[in-house]
Amino acid sequence: MVPIAKTTRHHGAGDWLILLISLVFLFVRSPRALLHGFVFAEEGTVYLRYAWDAPVVRALLAPHQSYYSLYANVCGVIAARGLPLELAALFLAWSAIAVQLLMVYVVLRCEAFVTFRQKALAVAVCLLTVPTINVAFSTINAQFFLAICTAVILISDAGRMRVLRAAVLVLAGLTGVVSCILTPFAIWFAFRERSRARAVQAALLTACTIPQWMVVVHMSHVQARTLTPHSSLPFLLGAYLVNGPLFQFFTRWSGNLECRVLLSPLLGQWSKALWAVSEAAAVVALAISGGLMLRGGRVARRLGAMAIFSLAVGLSGALPRNEFLMCDSGARYFFLCNQLLGLGLVAAYSQTRILGAAAVSRWTAPKAAPLLGSLLLACLVISGVADVLVLWQHPPYVADWGSEVAHWRADSAHPIRIAPEFWKGLVLTPEHRSADLPSYVYDSNTPAQK
Repeated sequence: MVPIAKTTRHHGAGDWLILLISLVFLFVRSPRALLHGFVFAEEGTVYLRYAWDAPVVRALLAPHQSYYSLYANVCGVIAARGLPLELAALFLAWSAIAVQLLMVYVVLRCEAFVTFRQKALAVAVCLLTVPTINVAFSTINAQFFLAICTAVILISDAGRMRVLRAAVLVLAGLTGVVSCILTPFAIWFAFRERSRARAVQAALLTACTIPQWMVVVHMSHVQARTLTPHSSLPFLLGAYLVNGPLFQFFTRWSGNLECRVLLSPLLGQWSKALWAVSEAAAVVALAISGGLMLRGGRVARRLGAMAIFSLAVGLSGALPRNEFLMCDSGARYFFLCNQLLGLGLVAAYSQTRILGAAAVSRWTAPKAAPLLGSLLLACLVISGVADVLVLWQHPPYVADWGSEVAHWRADSAHPIRIAPEFWKGLVLTPEHRSADLPSYVYDSNTPAQK
């Protein structure tokens, strides 16, 4: 087992205090969404609308957006069929928060983080790692937070909390494809540890990954989608620099500035040189992160390996050469990598604190690395707080859900406005249809819906 796990002490009261503070933080981060409700993009126009129009069982089993998302399907069905429409947005907003609280609980129970300070720091990394605005407010992005749960479970003691952790792995594996990216690590860790409990975890995640892969392949053929050309390596490195180290450690402002510089038509004559500098900076950032992970102990190495692998796999299939994705909505594709690298820094910090000076000498040569790791963690927290301040200044709200539903009840032809501002309105029929609809009929990546 991981050496840290041998010295694990349980702080029940401290864990609940951190969980309570996390809930308060999540509420303060966006009180309007949790008081009045919030519906975001495909959460409304795909999942809620399909659940409104299709039979319940069909809505629960339907794959959308080219993959299957159990959590989004269940939340969509409850919002559309189990509650008055006036309460749907409120339910969806709190459902998104529930997944983030589950992530906090999984981190608090992880044996790699022992003391109150280490646990608080790990939770702070999970809640403050940029970009939060891109993923934090909808059930359709639950897969990103559940993927963090998956990674944390894979570095935890497989012999403890077996039922709960198994249930979380199944939920994560059946909710989007992000957790499935980590399946090779589940298998590898099971092989290395020769543990029955770890083997069960690997089997469960594999059992979820296989049908997800089948859905991805099937939907790509059903929707007759053409494959997006792969991005060039320079573009991917530039995108990583913006959404990875700049966003994560130097605030969103630095990433936005880099985007303006790289994409500015006024600097076109310097474009190749600017991209070359960005590529070099991205490589240096990855080398520094990798070096800290390698010297930070077994847990840090595992988190670092999962982070880099998730970055490579995620970008190769998800990020086309599209500047809008690079400098706006594509930030979510870097979220898991950023989170795992941040947790890796916490694990390295924990290793030195628990095992003392001998661990420090093994962690690093030169001995400035612990200071660098602590500095990066401080920058990460500051950048996350700055991101919350941006959210307060520019909340992603469009209209009051209750007022929109009232307007719709008076005139069913009225599209219900949802976030973001540019997204098309939610069109609902006056009554549930229970129609025999293809699962992809409302998907935003279907040509008819673009």
